[in-house]
Amino acid sequence: RDRNRPFLERRLRTRLEQAYAPHEAALVAHALDSARRAGVSTHGFFSKGGVVDAVRASPLPETFSLDGSLDAYASDPFVGLSAALYPLYAAVRDAGKALLSDRDRVTARLLDFRRATSTERLWPDCNGALRLS
Repeated sequence: RDRNRPFLERRLRTRLEQAYAPHEAALVAHALDSARRAGVSTHGFFSKGGVVDAVRASPLPETFSLDGSLDAYASDPFVGLSAALYPLYAAVRDAGKALLSDRDRVTARLLDFRRATSTERLWPDCNGALRLS
């Protein structure tokens, strides 16, 4: 929503300004390794050993804004890496949602089975879930 944009922008800018370069570099290096293992090409985002330098040199903390075009960030290696990793993230997210959907369907069938085979009354927990213990 448009009314949330100023708050979101301030929050993201604060987080970018408070980034600790060695820690962020370790996280990015881990993300790069994970991406490579998943088959995502990470070639050309950072020079060898240049992740810490890229974190320190990133213009995002000073220039970040949700207003206007985001084209100014297209050359930032972190934005490029994010764009390359997004399809993998979306696939993992969607697979997780599918598993949760399957779990919910099986739980509903379990409840139906228990109702059909039990002589006792079944009471839901306070959160509305079926207690299995």
